[in-house]
Amino acid sequence: MNLEVVGIDGPGDNKVVNNLIAKSVAGDSRIDVASGSMAMNEAESRFPDSFTGNIQQTPTFSDFNPEAVADFALTFNSSGVDEGVALTKTIGAGNGTTIRVVDAGYFTSGFGLLPGDLVRVGATTRVQIVAVDYEANTIEFDRSIAWLNGQDVTLEYDGSAPDIGAIEGNLNVSSTRPRAPTLAVQ
Repeated sequence: MNLEVVGIDGPGDNKVVNNLIAKSVAGDSRIDVASGSMAMNEAESRFPDSFTGNIQQTPTFSDFNPEAVADFALTFNSSGVDEGVALTKTIGAGNGTTIRVVDAGYFTSGFGLLPGDLVRVGATTRVQIVAVDYEANTIEFDRSIAWLNGQDVTLEYDGSAPDIGAIEGNLNVSSTRPRAPTLAVQ
């Protein structure tokens, strides 16, 4: 697989972090950046802030020729099951409805169109996002919680860790990442 990530001298602000990337028939996945084409391992070595934690294995989807969103669910024995990591971490300890995180850009409040993301703060606290301030890197929840400094913040998941990919196994997809409404135009 070839992946093109373009920046001025390298990948720029783009990040390829904790992904399950199928190897090409020829071997390692190739990354194309402004400074040239290289193997994924070399990209992770040269640009560790932009390329890290990626797994080069072919995923096994629930459907051999995936087309619909549900077809991209991983089978129980696929690479990527329970191999995901936290999207971000809390900054500081506290309690309340608003927390500060390293990077709030992974999450959405639904922008008034859909319900916000369901997330975990730490291993067990589950809450729904009602607002995100992307400049301040803060997330507001539907209820008050307590948290510690450096706690993981992830989208809701089933198992010991998040699955890597479009769909988290054994969760009702519509309850964690609602689909956009279908509008009929007449």
